[in-house]
Amino acid sequence: MVLIANVMHLLSAERNLMFLRLTRQCVPDGGRLLLADFWTDATHTQPAFAALIAGEFLVGTGTTGEVIHEAALINEATVRK
Repeated sequence: MVLIANVMHLLSAERNLMFLRLTRQCVPDGGRLLLADFWTDATHTQPAFAALIAGEFLVGTGTTGEVIHEAALINEATVRK
């Protein structure tokens, strides 16, 4: 099991995909990936708690990151064929 927690929001969508692909290469067949982060909708306004955290990230780091919202892209980057 690989846990990636509270990292995705710091990276651009392109860097997130690259990070997930590299992670996939290091995990043996049958391994599992658990992503945990403060996910928002595409407008970055819901759920309210995650939107407030995104505001805090913006103040602290200068970015809210670009979270990948399309499950298909995450699957493409993480699932072995």
